[in-house]
Amino acid sequence: MNRKVSLDLRLCVLAEPPEAGEAIRLYFREVDRVSVLLVPAAPLPRAEWSIVPAGRLADLAARNPYISRQTRLIAFGPPRFVTTAFMLGCWDFLKDPWSPEELYLRLLRLGVSGRKGEPPSGEAGGEQGGYQYNRRMLWSSRHAVELRPAEHRILDMLVQHAEEVVDRPALETALWDQPRAGSRSLDMHISNLRRKLRYVSSPDQGPRIEAVRGQGYRLLGWPERGERLLDTETSMNGPVAGAGL
Repeated sequence: MNRKVSLDLRLCVLAEPPEAGEAIRLYFREVDRVSVLLVPAAPLPRAEWSIVPAGRLADLAARNPYISRQTRLIAFGPPRFVTTAFMLGCWDFLKDPWSPEELYLRLLRLGVSGRKGEPPSGEAGGEQGGYQYNRRMLWSSRHAVELRPAEHRILDMLVQHAEEVVDRPALETALWDQPRAGSRSLDMHISNLRRKLRYVSSPDQGPRIEAVRGQGYRLLGWPERGERLLDTETSMNGPVAGAGL
């Protein structure tokens, strides 16, 4: 096996079945400065990243509501657990079947490198930049959340015209190819998008959508470093499609 790029991290693995954890441990022997700790049950010790079975997430969160703040979680399991995983604060999700190599590549994609204790990608936090989105996801260095198609179209237009008022007819046309006078659907989508922006941001900080009475909406506080990513068929362009908040 070729020597892998150094990651410099402590990786905690709560693996079921145990063979999965052992496979991860053996694979990461080839990665410089990675310490893999296999644990049989909760609570998880503090570690930069923790790899956990998706079916155990609810129990882990019930025992420790702050676990997603103490370690960065990556869940694995059947696709039916994707939504639960992202709602509970996971950074990524490995759908069965998966391999240790896929985990390694996901960690690289999340920007895991450099000094211990630093958030991925070197970001100090979502409120300082680092917001990214594509057709499926919105994420920062804090959290990731699924975007529904309508929410993506709204966010995309607001980002393109950040700090400017985008009128209702323009947003409705982006959604339905024509304005919908009297419809409240746009307001519902805006409300959901506001909630998701709050979810990926620090409390009382981060981008926000402002209603301009009689005109439309304006996106404020979107950082210059925020990015819109083009989609490909692979989820490696960002956190995998996930929670529907």
